[in-house]
Amino acid sequence: MRSTNLSSAKLAQLPERPWDPDNRYTEGFIKAFNCWCLEISYRQHTLGCYIVFARRQVERISELSSEELTELAFVNSEIETALTSNPIFRPDQFNYLQFGNQLHHLHLHGIPRYVSPREAFLKAAGFEILHHYYRPADKPRSEQ
Repeated sequence: MRSTNLSSAKLAQLPERPWDPDNRYTEGFIKAFNCWCLEISYRQHTLGCYIVFARRQVERISELSSEELTELAFVNSEIETALTSNPIFRPDQFNYLQFGNQLHHLHLHGIPRYVSPREAFLKAAGFEILHHYYRPADKPRSEQ
């Protein structure tokens, strides 16, 4: 079982996170919005994977209000801009997944895709180069 490294004072500052009732993944918290929470995924399928969680209990995209849908677009735009403008990341495109098979709380996975590996970052961070950090994307739309 994972445990948090956050102090009780920092835990108290986090917004309610019903998708993580035991606070096992608090280190991934990035930012709370009105309707959504942005967290870095502890499973980095590719470098920079993130998850956007609905703050209210909802399971289907069709149950979202227009305010929630509008803010979801804003949240994704904000993280896409942050990753794209950072020279360490600069993904070539993004994929998005929403399943809800195990966690019955609406959340979307954002998966940056890269044409070339980001080995320099991993070496600088002290990670052994792991091939699962690099999954070649198809040619970016700009090159099609």
